[in-house]
Order: sequence, then C-alpha cells, then structure tokens
Amino acid sequence: LGECYGFVPALPLGGPARLDHLQRLDALTHFSFLADLGRCRLLVRPAAGAQETVLRTIGG
Repeated sequence: LGECYGFVPALPLGGPARLDHLQRLDALTHFSFLADLGRCRLLVRPAAGAQETVLRTIGG
C-alpha cells in the first residue's frame, strides 16, 4: 500500500522503458516528482510492438 513501480531514471528524463529499470517506489513521492516534470500523456498501446496512441494530456 502506498507504493508503485516506476522507471529509474524516469522516462521524461531519458530513462529507458525496460523492465530492468523498474523499481518499487513510494507512490506519493514518485507521482509528485513526475507531476513536477510537466504535463503527462495518457497512452494506450493495443498490442506489443503496436504504435501507441495518446488518449489525452493530463495536467497543465
């Protein structure tokens, strides 16, 4: 409870989206950090290897 998995370094900072870069983190700290980096995009990727689609931008 109160934890999440996040990429380290964070993806907006150039971190790779690879499983070996996932770490268990404090959720409030991690999501606050990501919010401070700027607007987030909610994406959907229908299948492995498929092109991702932006559903909406979150934040301002």
